[in-house]
Amino acid sequence: MIKQYESSVAFVPLIAVLEHMAIAKSFAKGKTVDATQEMIALGLCNLSGSLIRSMPVTGSFNRSAINKASGVQTTLAGVMVTIMVLFALVFLTTSFSFIPKATLAAMLIYAVAHVVDYKAIITLWRTKKMDLIPFVITLVASLIIGLEYGILIGIGSNIIFLLYSSARPSIEIEREKFPQGDVFVVTPCRSLQFPSAEYLREKVIQDCYDPKVTVVLNGKHINNVDATVAKNFKVLADDLILREQSIIFWNFKMNVKNICKGVDQKLVDLFTDGNLQDIIEEYVAKFV
Repeated sequence: MIKQYESSVAFVPLIAVLEHMAIAKSFAKGKTVDATQEMIALGLCNLSGSLIRSMPVTGSFNRSAINKASGVQTTLAGVMVTIMVLFALVFLTTSFSFIPKATLAAMLIYAVAHVVDYKAIITLWRTKKMDLIPFVITLVASLIIGLEYGILIGIGSNIIFLLYSSARPSIEIEREKFPQGDVFVVTPCRSLQFPSAEYLREKVIQDCYDPKVTVVLNGKHINNVDATVAKNFKVLADDLILREQSIIFWNFKMNVKNICKGVDQKLVDLFTDGNLQDIIEEYVAKFV
């Protein structure tokens, strides 16, 4: 079986789960969807179906949309559909050849048209236009290539956006004046992970170039870091010292300090808390 289906052995279940969850959330109408329960139900359906040589099954946008448009309220509709299908196969099979495919397609398009949320485009345009890019990519890929590949491509495009956002966090740099001298206050607006470690160092090295000005790295928004970020803190401190600039790590959480302590004990000596004015008086005065 693996030799015959190759990568489809893993690909088919993945698509089945994704499509099933997308349909469930689409028709939830504000109700909570338990992904675990949905996957258990889907797995039991395919497990029991395999006993009678059934093909792998999942939810269907077309059938779900038709049921909704028909006013279906309970799962009894499945029994009625089964009876109608068996009846049609026995008595109406020869008549199916006379039904134009365009007619069947029009029925499906009309049923699914009620499910499409056209207002989502307007909402995304008004709120965050960048979200329209993965939306359009998913839509175009689903129409041209197919729903299964469209879902995967949409997931991939969203992952790319998430990785880019993680690798390029917003960093505020302000030059503040104190009686003892100026300081650069660098404030990352989110926690830092390994994709953004090098970006922070390059940003500070490039935008805070002034041998007479101390750099204050404000960690009030940094709740957690990894070892790569901690190592880049050490490299950043060494780079600034080489060009005769001092650096102060201010307002960092204790767990961040402990991680940095594991990288270099001397790095912890650069961490401090308290009022920035008092800190500047203590650390900056000797560099002016």
